[in-house]
Amino acid sequence: MSTTGTTLRTACHVVIHFGLADPDHPHYAMPDGRLTPLAAIHLAATGHTSTSQPLPDPFHTDPDQAKQLMRDTPTTWDAIRWAAAVTPTTPDPDTATGLPDLIDHLDTWAATPDPFTGRRPNTSDVIALLARAAHAADTLTHTLPTQRAAA
Repeated sequence: MSTTGTTLRTACHVVIHFGLADPDHPHYAMPDGRLTPLAAIHLAATGHTSTSQPLPDPFHTDPDQAKQLMRDTPTTWDAIRWAAAVTPTTPDPDTATGLPDLIDHLDTWAATPDPFTGRRPNTSDVIALLARAAHAADTLTHTLPTQRAAA
């Protein structure tokens, strides 16, 4: 298992425990404790999964600062990259960098109704996405075996 896979599986449990935020809410965490998939990933990546250690204030008040915190936390960013990789859509480029905007991509996926069913992703859909990302991270992350001195 990879560290990123473990983070994503933990994010599944975080979504189950805290609930999925309303995609129309302007922040990553709602006052009642429900979280967006990205906030759940960050919570899992930082290990603050209990109610006694809440998310940093920007997740409740300032989406731009919250995005920067996610980008600046390597474990969070790795998990976001894997989650974005398994979504059925392609991310748009960030206007500032020209690189794919993975945070906006996941936000959009979570808020956009499915063209066939007309419904937005629910808790089960988010958990399935995170589980697929965990499986992909575990399967496709290659690590070198420990080097040993020749006998």
